[in-house]
Amino acid sequence: MKTKFKANAIALARYIAKIGIIHVCACLVLALYTFLLGFTFPSSVLFWFFILPGLIIFLCSKFFNSPSGIRNAMVTIVIFYSFMVFMIYRHFPSDFFTLMMISFLWNFLIMIIVRLSERDGQASKQNHAG
Repeated sequence: MKTKFKANAIALARYIAKIGIIHVCACLVLALYTFLLGFTFPSSVLFWFFILPGLIIFLCSKFFNSPSGIRNAMVTIVIFYSFMVFMIYRHFPSDFFTLMMISFLWNFLIMIIVRLSERDGQASKQNHAG
């Protein structure tokens, strides 16, 4: 019983460490992007709607070698946006905050659709194989 608990605790610690590394990488890319291009409205649309979700999906596919990569990306993106909201909650009436929240909903919706399509694809493969 102790070894199973220890193995689960180690697996959980590794999972949290991977999520943390991906989060730090996303924050570094955000900082570099901001310093290089600034945060004008078009550049923030590009970052929040295209660069960030692509980066998180890419990093999750590299760190987690499992078929549940999108699920891990969904967890990571929720944590990332939670930290961002916590850091800038005083600026909630701004257009950039609104854009960030809309991009969160959009990215999460897209990831749910991808996850459901992956699950349907796996179910159809099992039906054809069996």
